[in-house]
Amino acid sequence: MGTSSPSGNPGCCWPPPWRAATWTAALRTTDVRKVRKDRHFAARLLEAIGQEVPLGVADEIDLSGPGTIIRDAAKRDTLVSVFTEQKWPDECYIGSPEVDAERVWLQRIDPQAHWDGHREGWKLRKLTRIDFGGAYLTALLAVGGPVPPPSSSA
Repeated sequence: MGTSSPSGNPGCCWPPPWRAATWTAALRTTDVRKVRKDRHFAARLLEAIGQEVPLGVADEIDLSGPGTIIRDAAKRDTLVSVFTEQKWPDECYIGSPEVDAERVWLQRIDPQAHWDGHREGWKLRKLTRIDFGGAYLTALLAVGGPVPPPSSSA
């Protein structure tokens, strides 16, 4: 059983399977202190199958600030992960975003793909990383189903 795509085709998963592997992370360059070659599993897998980790920017993403990144990512992939690593280094928050002038509000989905029923907000200036796309977020949306209407803000 799949979800419907925006075109209304039942039984088709959204985002399409070819997008599931396209994971993107946006970081504040002022937060980067050191860069080293990644030797974790995903990087080694890509190397073993003759692919490189693509570096660069998706053309449809406006990098002028966290709000524009999140808005463009949501148009493309529905779910985003946001990080506030300076305050909570081992946590990320995943959901369907709405952005205002100062905050991102997420209609959150948990690791078991259950929508938690309320929105929670973070100040854009406190975000250190924004992720979108990729197999994990695609799987959460496929299992969790459509984004429910938001209830009250937290």
